[in-house]
Amino acid sequence: MGYYWYWLRIAHILAAVVAVGPLALVPWLAGQVVRGGGDSRAMLRTLQITEYFYTRAGWLLILSGAALFYLTDWHQALHAWFLLCVGLFLADNVVENRVREPAIANLANLAKHDPTWRATALRLQRGTLVQTVTAGLILLLMLLRPSMV
Repeated sequence: MGYYWYWLRIAHILAAVVAVGPLALVPWLAGQVVRGGGDSRAMLRTLQITEYFYTRAGWLLILSGAALFYLTDWHQALHAWFLLCVGLFLADNVVENRVREPAIANLANLAKHDPTWRATALRLQRGTLVQTVTAGLILLLMLLRPSMV
């Protein structure tokens, strides 16, 4: 195992921080879009930037996690904590692809005075809240994992 395991574990932890960190700001940004506070276009661009970092860090999390499994034991992939994390990750991806991304794309093409603006912004806010909760639950499960094995 050697040093590879420690460096992969550090990369895995840093990727988790990079993924969850910006996601903690997203519900507030979406709330600002719903309330119409500030420049909504700038808020939407900021939401897209957080999505970019969340996606890239998520891929690093998946790859480093798979490498950690490879270096240790694959039998952990059958533990309930891991299966629950995979289920939450899949739910998070469904919300991102079915709710968040389409809402951002729709809002980018709508004017603030359009009657569908508020409904679309509320949909974006709910999607970002669900994503933040699922990512937070995954992080919590990973932190509690030693006691769940």
